[in-house]
Amino acid sequence: MKKILLIVFSLTFALNYINAQVGSTCTLADVVSAVPYFATGLTTNGTTYGSLPCSGTGFQNYMSGNDYVFSFIPTSTGNYNVALANTGYAVGLFVTDLCPDDPSVQCAAYNVSPTGNPTLNTVLNSGTPYYIVVSSNSIITTTTNFDISIQSCTTAPTSSFTYSDTLLNVTFTNTSNDAVSYLWYFGDEAVILPPPFGGDTSVNPIHTYASYGTYNVTLITYNACGATDTLVLPITLVCSGTYPVANFSYLANGLTVDFTNNSTDVTTFEWFFGDSDIFPFIPGDTVTQNPSHTYLIDGTYTANLIVYNECGSDTFTIQITVVGTSILNNQTNNFSVNCFPNPTSKYLTINIDNLNNETAVISLINSLGKEIISFKYNKENSIFNLESISKGIYTFRVQTNTRQSNKIIIIK
Repeated sequence: MKKILLIVFSLTFALNYINAQVGSTCTLADVVSAVPYFATGLTTNGTTYGSLPCSGTGFQNYMSGNDYVFSFIPTSTGNYNVALANTGYAVGLFVTDLCPDDPSVQCAAYNVSPTGNPTLNTVLNSGTPYYIVVSSNSIITTTTNFDISIQSCTTAPTSSFTYSDTLLNVTFTNTSNDAVSYLWYFGDEAVILPPPFGGDTSVNPIHTYASYGTYNVTLITYNACGATDTLVLPITLVCSGTYPVANFSYLANGLTVDFTNNSTDVTTFEWFFGDSDIFPFIPGDTVTQNPSHTYLIDGTYTANLIVYNECGSDTFTIQITVVGTSILNNQTNNFSVNCFPNPTSKYLTINIDNLNNETAVISLINSLGKEIISFKYNKENSIFNLESISKGIYTFRVQTNTRQSNKIIIIK
């Protein structure tokens, strides 16, 4: 008989010990004495309280499992954020004005989530006692593990930061107040994606810029309840060295032009001669300091030189007009071409002497060497309408199987 009584006593003691764990009942509620409050690795191991007015019924009763209870008396009235993390499925989060077993209990706020990790924002009054209850209705288990954070949002966040730079590396120091998360834009993004897709979420990020200059840095701060503040602050990165200065001169001999690089404080350079290259994307020469370039036809070309060093870049531009002879510009032929009026804005008349019954192909070529139009010449078709051609300087080329002659015309 004594042995049976001892077993009953032991079981009763064990059950009372389990029920006596902190958070298992409203009487043994885990006291939140101050915010922000954080706790990890907790388990809903206590009493299964009856349904609240906000907890649902039947299969959707989110208080059908074991509960964990916190008590909290706010010291200031305002917004508060309560967030769970690392929970199982089907978890409810409730804030009540009385213990859930009180018939007069009312929900101050709640959020139930079938996937877990519910979060809620609510206004709580200073000096008023509240219970925060975590519960589960998972069909797999009546308990859930969880982490919890309780934070005050009574003050809106204020964004601020300082920075220090070493060459192009910038370290940002976050000095914001009342914020829990951050989003940075450094001012050099090719594409700025809006939150939450873009930006850097580090507290104190380090960013490397590609070049010196002034950048508008944006810091967006958030408090636990989602209130935001945005600061846009320009920062200027100044190279400690000397910036490059681009300059060149040239000497034209027929269609061949010799370039002399007169730039200062340069480490690398890119030449654009204005015919077969594409400024500023496809350079014609990035190796030769003083290049020589031969143009194919007469015309006016825009030559550019971009120079670089560790501080940045600089560009120098000159328009060059070349007139000479080449394989494509042979003026020694024994037939002559006359074009008039020149300049013209509409019609152009062509006369070709000493053609000697040869078939001539006439081409109109722009200053970049691109053929705009091409047609066979005959005396009955010697007046041409140029209204559809853009204004500029062009080469009118007359070419047979054995001879070629070019004329510069201006369309105005």
